[in-house]
Amino acid sequence: MKITSLSFQGLGGYRESTKLVFNNLSLVLIEGENGAGKSSVLDTISWILFDRTLRGAAREEWVNTF
Repeated sequence: MKITSLSFQGLGGYRESTKLVFNNLSLVLIEGENGAGKSSVLDTISWILFDRTLRGAAREEWVNTF
């Protein structure tokens, strides 16, 4: 499986609608300051695929209901 794009809103620390596009990329580097949301992106992918984040958070803990 190859992820080509990811769209989400209200997951982890992301309140606004967020879209990441990975088209035609064979390697992706996620870089940023502490607290910028790098781990949240990986947790979101894990949650979408396996219904749990990498840190073990369940749906009730991961979905923000602002």
